Amino acid sequence: PPNASYPGVPGCVPASGDLLLANRIVDLWAAFAKHGEAAWPRFEIGAEQTLKINLSTIGGLPMENGNGRSDCELLRSIGVSVPDIMALFMALSTCGDPPIIEAATHAHVPGEAAAASR
Repeated sequence: PPNASYPGVPGCVPASGDLLLANRIVDLWAAFAKHGEAAWPRFEIGAEQTLKINLSTIGGLPMENGNGRSDCELLRSIGVSVPDIMALFMALSTCGDPPIIEAATHAHVPGEAAAASR
C-alpha cells in the first residue's frame, strides 16, 4: 500500500516507483512459477546476460551482455579467486562503525537524526 511504512523504520514510506517495481518483480516470478517459462533469457555459458532490475524493468526487461566479464578476467589474470573475493568482502562488511551505521539508517526519520548524533 502506498502509505505503508517499513517494519522498524517508522515514517519511511516507499516511493511509488519502488512499489511498481516490486509488483513487477512479483508478477515476473509468479508467471514463471505458473507457466514454467521465464520472461528472461535462459543462462548460457559464454553468452551470459544480466537482467538489469531498476525502474525501467516496470515497462520491459533490459538485459546487458557480458556484464562484469572483463572484471572477472582481470582478477583471474592476477591470481585472485572467488574465495579470495568473498573473504575480502566479508572482512570489509565488518569494518563499519555501528553508531555511524545506525545514525545513517535513521537519518531520514524526522527527530531521530539529532538524537542519533548526540
